[in-house]
Amino acid sequence: LLTSTYPLQYGGELSVEGRKLVSEVLREEGFQTASFHSNPYLSRAFGFDRGFEDFDDGIPWSSNRLGILFRRALNYFVRTKPYLPAEELTGKAISWLQNRQEGRDFLLWLHYMDPHGPYQPPGDGKTKFSTDQLSSREAKNLWRRTVEDPGTVSKREIQVLKDLYDDEIAYADRWIGELWNYLLSSGLDDDTVMVITADHGEAFLDHGEFNHPRYLYDELLHVPLLLYVPGLSGGKLIEEQVRTIDIVPTILDLLGIDGFSFQGSSITGLLRGDNDYECEYAISEVTGEREEEGVTRFSVRGPEAKYIVTVDAQNVVSREFYDLEKDPGEKENIIENGSSPMKDKLVEMDKRLREHTEELYGFVPGGEDSGLNTGRGLEEKHEEREGEEEVKRRLKDLGYLE
Repeated sequence: LLTSTYPLQYGGELSVEGRKLVSEVLREEGFQTASFHSNPYLSRAFGFDRGFEDFDDGIPWSSNRLGILFRRALNYFVRTKPYLPAEELTGKAISWLQNRQEGRDFLLWLHYMDPHGPYQPPGDGKTKFSTDQLSSREAKNLWRRTVEDPGTVSKREIQVLKDLYDDEIAYADRWIGELWNYLLSSGLDDDTVMVITADHGEAFLDHGEFNHPRYLYDELLHVPLLLYVPGLSGGKLIEEQVRTIDIVPTILDLLGIDGFSFQGSSITGLLRGDNDYECEYAISEVTGEREEEGVTRFSVRGPEAKYIVTVDAQNVVSREFYDLEKDPGEKENIIENGSSPMKDKLVEMDKRLREHTEELYGFVPGGEDSGLNTGRGLEEKHEEREGEEEVKRRLKDLGYLE
């Protein structure tokens, strides 16, 4: 998303070493750069501060031991959210915009965590979508069960979780709207590109699991993408499938900045109605965790079909193939019994995946293992970084660590 590269390309999903962040590109072009968020996976510990003059990830470091102890105690006794609410994040962003250097171009990256477990919309039980009145503590405890004991979550409780999630989306939407209102009132909308997207969706037992497990079905991969570009007419719905790796090339294309190599492609032609975007397939990658350590998954998605290949540590593969037009929920694997046109599509998608893995990793799924680098061992690599205990505490609160 920030580098227009594939997750495993430089050693794993958490590694940005060897990659060029969009913040680095724009800072070299003289832009003032800032980021505000509270996601520990995007912290300094993993190198995401590169290229940012102002970088606030909300995590106090080891130099502030008293602050770390205080936050731990506060979270334990008061059960505060493990992330910064959208209202505060937007407030920080607007404050930065008000105090930025006048006349200087800027990049501002915000990462809202509200539509994310634990689902605790503000209001302490006053929800827009749910008739169930849950306190923030009750909501957090219900979500905890989806992580620790998902088999005990009833159908009724699944609906409650979905309602709470919808409330969090509405809350984030409101405060993104406040940021947009500031751009309008200050006149910044005249020459500011605004991009709104997501890094993943959420699962509610769509394929047997909650939250965002390490699989590649559309409930996680099919995310929204909204762009505001000054000078282009609004209200245009783009039907073509595009990719998150296309976002950075699109931004730089709109800014007239070239000379950088990316895996993605600019979609400015689609925005302007030229239809010169030529990428039929979107490829996704993910590595397993916990009991699936050593497992890697790849998917190739087109407008009509999805092909998923799972590779274990011995390079033994299992395959799934879905007709998205007849089966958008990806419930019926037709790898063995698809129609002739779909079988032709399967052969084509398998060829594209093999080209992808061989080009980037020197590896063919199901062929002789030539050493796909899935980034295992990253935990040891980062254990010496500052603030790791605070990072681990935050990740545990978000359900990433057992």
